[in-house]
Amino acid sequence: MKKIIMLPVWLNLYIEELEEGLNLIHQLSIGYNGIGKLLDPLILFLLPKDLEHELNEHAKIEFTNLSKVIISI
Repeated sequence: MKKIIMLPVWLNLYIEELEEGLNLIHQLSIGYNGIGKLLDPLILFLLPKDLEHELNEHAKIEFTNLSKVIISI
């Protein structure tokens, strides 16, 4: 992906304990706070349409790898 402008991005991870293990949920937020929120529609227009799908696929791979690392500790 070509970098054009730096955007504010937040990654939130939520962990839910279940009987069979942990459920790891991720939430990615892109956009500004305050008056900068006026630019958010433009940001959404400029982002690739398949970005959400690509990030979800990436998270599935990385979280699977993370579980293997944690188990081996």
